[in-house]
Amino acid sequence: MGDTHDNGGTGLAVTGASDEHQPRALSPVARAFKAASPWIWRLCGGAFLLFALAMVVTIFGDYVDVRTVRCDVVSAAPSTSSGGTRGSASTAGVRLETSDCGPVHYSDGVSFENRDQIAASISPGAYEFDMGWSSRVLGVEMRQTIPTARGYRAYHDWIVDGAAFGSEEDARNAALAALRALDGPNHGALIVEYGTARFEAVGSASVGFVCHRNSDAGNADRWSVLWDFGAGAGSSSGTVEVPVANGTASVAARNVHTLDRTVAAVEEFFADPTATPPAPAWATGNMVERTRLAR
Repeated sequence: MGDTHDNGGTGLAVTGASDEHQPRALSPVARAFKAASPWIWRLCGGAFLLFALAMVVTIFGDYVDVRTVRCDVVSAAPSTSSGGTRGSASTAGVRLETSDCGPVHYSDGVSFENRDQIAASISPGAYEFDMGWSSRVLGVEMRQTIPTARGYRAYHDWIVDGAAFGSEEDARNAALAALRALDGPNHGALIVEYGTARFEAVGSASVGFVCHRNSDAGNADRWSVLWDFGAGAGSSSGTVEVPVANGTASVAARNVHTLDRTVAAVEEFFADPTATPPAPAWATGNMVERTRLAR
């Protein structure tokens, strides 16, 4: 403390100048805040990094691992999405209300001039949406964000070479007719789709066909190839030049089958398209996908 003295007999005590520089004692709350402030800044920084990471995953995750998701659309209406900050541009889109996937946003190719027309063209019913990882997982499964569709199309139970069919019988008849027509100069592939299931037969009636099927075409490990040695199957050795869309492909003879055996394989697929075909007639595994001739 500074010295004090009587100021000319007035009885007033004068405090020395050194007292003015003594720090005031901090309150308990202030001392606690001061001690914790480094941790508070660390927590704020960590929260910001987590937020930034979540934004990156949400935005860029929509462009990776794009798969098909089936949803039942109830209604569609034009919408406007804001950029989120003052002065940022708004974008036109279509908001689709679904009964099983929540609301879905679509904006590819949508403008303020055509959004009403696009929304009006989407009638209630089953649709297939192309969605990236973040929209499927964070949007459809977890319902934490509104999923964004990269593309959409009306869902049909059976599709044969790109044509939709409302009944199994009509689709089967069309598939068998298309298969038998693959001969001579008219060769190539028969492709039958049922939801995520897919059947492929490539070749011609005179040379033979290579057959593949999958109950989930998006899963490369679940492809199966027909390679049995029963009636109508190929020989156990050698290769065959199988006609494909752009020429021929050299295929192991055991994988090339007669028209009758291929017809039977098509019938098996229509009987249960979501089943994994049984061994030993079919071989299934992660190496089979590489042997496909229809891509």
